[in-house]
Amino acid sequence: MQQPLLKRLTRFRENILVILSIIYGIGYFSWSIYAYKESLGVVSAVEVQYFVSGLPPFIFIMIIYFIYLYEARMLAKLSNNTTLINIDRINIIVIIIIFFFISTVLYMPFYKLLYNIFKSIWSGYELKKFNITKILNFLSENLLAFILIYFYYLIYPATYTMVMEHHKLKEFYSSMNLKQINRIPSILRPIVYSTIMLLTLNLYYRKLFPILPQEFGGTRPKMCLFEGKVEDFLIPRSDKILSNIYSEDCNIILSDTVLVYYYNDEKFVIKPKKDPTKVYELSRDIIKTITWIE
Repeated sequence: MQQPLLKRLTRFRENILVILSIIYGIGYFSWSIYAYKESLGVVSAVEVQYFVSGLPPFIFIMIIYFIYLYEARMLAKLSNNTTLINIDRINIIVIIIIFFFISTVLYMPFYKLLYNIFKSIWSGYELKKFNITKILNFLSENLLAFILIYFYYLIYPATYTMVMEHHKLKEFYSSMNLKQINRIPSILRPIVYSTIMLLTLNLYYRKLFPILPQEFGGTRPKMCLFEGKVEDFLIPRSDKILSNIYSEDCNIILSDTVLVYYYNDEKFVIKPKKDPTKVYELSRDIIKTITWIE
């Protein structure tokens, strides 16, 4: 009795370690790309923040993955059974109704996508500036249209049969060949879901990651004021981050409002709010007090 329990606990611990390693790796990679983009220098390899930053993308990946598994299992179950139980029929009917409404709502984005592709190829404008960033940006902006294309592939045989042969739903589900509905999607499904996952992550990193607070896994810089000894800020370039406010003995100087992009126990990486093109790396030791504004 103890052996199976011990094995299960060991396996559970190993799975948790693997999941935490994946989350940490995603967070570290995310911060490394962000630091490179913002010219923040090399980030530390050991930071608790990476767990927080890696969690949202990991959740997105898992949601898409479990949807993929559920759909694949459901369609496999239906295609292997010649007689369908009522709950299976209800599931398929609900899914087709949902897909129908989504397809109707996204009708214009679908044709907008085709128009944009045709226009790009015809004019040659996009071909002159062909790079992976623009491709990913273009695809992410048309994410819903790509989902629509997949839904059309998924339900097209069923829709065609219902429209052309005028079957009632009950007769339709008792007579149609469900392998037909699964043939084309079985080839496209892994490709489409991988594409959706890639586009979702790209959309997250472009739109949400820069504006989410760091406490929730994003990289939105914090604003603060700090105080330090005047003698530690004698470099002329530091004038951009300092104010003209001194202590009574003129030994302590107050900074202007700065944007803190990254910090740990050793350093602060900041940019002046007035001139965010300049990056400054300050040792933690020279900062005496910090007042966080947000």
